[in-house]
Amino acid sequence: MENPNDAKPQAEPGAEAKPANNPELADDSLQEWIKRARRAHELVDAVDLDKVAQHDPGEVQKMAAIREALGQLEDGGEVSHVEGVDEVVHEDATMQSQKAALVALIDKFGWSDRINRTLYRSAETTEFKPLDLIPHFEGLPEFDICLAPEACVTVGYFGLFISASGLFAATIQDPPSKYHWQIVQSRPIDNQTELISSIRQFSQHAFE
Repeated sequence: MENPNDAKPQAEPGAEAKPANNPELADDSLQEWIKRARRAHELVDAVDLDKVAQHDPGEVQKMAAIREALGQLEDGGEVSHVEGVDEVVHEDATMQSQKAALVALIDKFGWSDRINRTLYRSAETTEFKPLDLIPHFEGLPEFDICLAPEACVTVGYFGLFISASGLFAATIQDPPSKYHWQIVQSRPIDNQTELISSIRQFSQHAFE
């Protein structure tokens, strides 16, 4: 006769069987978490926070798409492609490399203290001021680096902007929160020699 104490306990109705401890399953779960974390990091890095702060419409739209993708990752989903983001990740990496080479070239000619700065002139002073102090970039085409010029004759903010297609000089009145940038001179650039020559010329004479 079977001993009642030897009978195996019956699972309660609706209860799910728990899987036995399995190191391989735990490792798979960790690897999946790491994969999602790396993807989240890649997406966050794709946002240009400076452009978001300047209310760039394209960057704000990109940030909204990334916010939705991060929510999917948090819920354990896969995000293989984010429209309008993944297309530019590779392009951004290439641009960063080109920008680093451009900074090195400018530094070679002793202009590193003027990178990402504008020349600011008021009735009392003339000085270099960071481009980041200007809240909006309306009126400016895409550019890689801003360089403060050496001379100007009127009040306001003045900058030389270097892009893949050339060099342009632009100015904005003070206070910059109330005005748009105005381009006063531009020139296409084919090589580094032309770029350096044009920077020298624009730096001295673009804002006369």
